[in-house]
Amino acid sequence: MAGTSISPPSAGGNASITGLWNTPEYSDITIKFGGERFFCHKLVLCRASEYFKTQCGPGSRFAEANAKEVELVDDDPAALEAFLLHLYQHDYDPERSKSWQFYLALDTVADKYLLSELRDEAF
Repeated sequence: MAGTSISPPSAGGNASITGLWNTPEYSDITIKFGGERFFCHKLVLCRASEYFKTQCGPGSRFAEANAKEVELVDDDPAALEAFLLHLYQHDYDPERSKSWQFYLALDTVADKYLLSELRDEAF
């Protein structure tokens, strides 16, 4: 299910949201990329990202609004996983050990999915 590249911390952030990270319980959408599947929640995605709000939010006419699984393509898988971890209030790089290429990919993902706070953090 979840990739092994990033492990969420056991504490920190808002426990009510943090505890939902990649758990099938209450999940209403699965995000698929890089051969992995992540159990997500439209509420979490839409409250943070105008992109997901447009795609999956109430009144959306896009197919994703009713989809149970959405595949994201053409993005760096590690950056996408970090993006999702960030939405669930996890530190995606607690050791600050990622390369500049990772942060560039994260900046690109944050820009694409309209999450300016993460884009600012990436650089």
